[in-house]
Amino acid sequence: MTAPLNTTHATIIAEVGEYCGWSRSPSGNDLIRVNACLDAAQRRFYFHAKGADGRIHKWNFLRPVTSFVAWPDWSGNIDGNGTTTVDFDSDSDTCYATMVGRTLSVTDGEDYTITGYTDADTLVVDSTTEGEDADAACTIASGDYRMPNDFGGIDGVITASADDNVFEQIMVVSEQQIRHLRMQSTSRTGQPVYAAIRPVSAGDQTAAQKWDMLLWPEPDASYTLTFRYFVLPNKLLTGAEEYGWGDAKFSETLLEGCLAVAEERYRPDEGTHRQRYAELLADSVQLDSQTVVPEFLGYNANVEEGEPRYWRRTDTITYNNVSYP
Repeated sequence: MTAPLNTTHATIIAEVGEYCGWSRSPSGNDLIRVNACLDAAQRRFYFHAKGADGRIHKWNFLRPVTSFVAWPDWSGNIDGNGTTTVDFDSDSDTCYATMVGRTLSVTDGEDYTITGYTDADTLVVDSTTEGEDADAACTIASGDYRMPNDFGGIDGVITASADDNVFEQIMVVSEQQIRHLRMQSTSRTGQPVYAAIRPVSAGDQTAAQKWDMLLWPEPDASYTLTFRYFVLPNKLLTGAEEYGWGDAKFSETLLEGCLAVAEERYRPDEGTHRQRYAELLADSVQLDSQTVVPEFLGYNANVEEGEPRYWRRTDTITYNNVSYP
């Protein structure tokens, strides 16, 4: 039987607990202190590592690829009523997790904010639907899509599935540009051309920050969009989130980072672990920089021969009262 060489959460707890003199199986307040050191070390390692040029390093292992379905305007019928969990009948369009935050509008009824996703036929809303007809028709407007909870930003351009017959990259622009385009053409739909990322208001700050993706024009059909994104790692938990992000090459660095935080907080007169962590961190940045290195960078075209094919305007052009993207 094989096992990865990665350092596990349980190992880190044991090493930090022993270093601080609380045993390899800390409990109570000692365990709380150890986990606090681990949380701080993760944040420093993932988000504050710097390269030789002094810039924040973007870890390749924290930039995975993901996909989601950009759905067009949605319609369906409530299958029963009376609770905040809303089931839809078999004739309704498919529900998606990206619908969270959107408005479910019931025809001749109320509007509800979607707060959760259960499955392809069920959504959760912010208030009970007991006043609605059992088979009431309802709609959800497209164009804005809630990103996953671990989403921390887009890395690069967005592409669509070849099956969707979209052969140009979807360019990431500013949120202001999307608003401007929507202002110029309020009813336009079609293949997405531009995308932007917008933070969601934290409200009463009882939940972590969320992000939405905005598309223009709003989709006229379902498109499967794929992109790399900056992931926000979860806490490490024994038996659940057992392994940290990054493969075995980075495990010793994370462990040493945890010991460095413990040293800083509980043995400040020592400096061995902080020095060792700085050395390992520099090595890890170098290793990560060598992990994804393309051998071919593309054709170095002469731009004087014409504009690059990926150039796009950010404003529409109007001719004879017709707007063109």
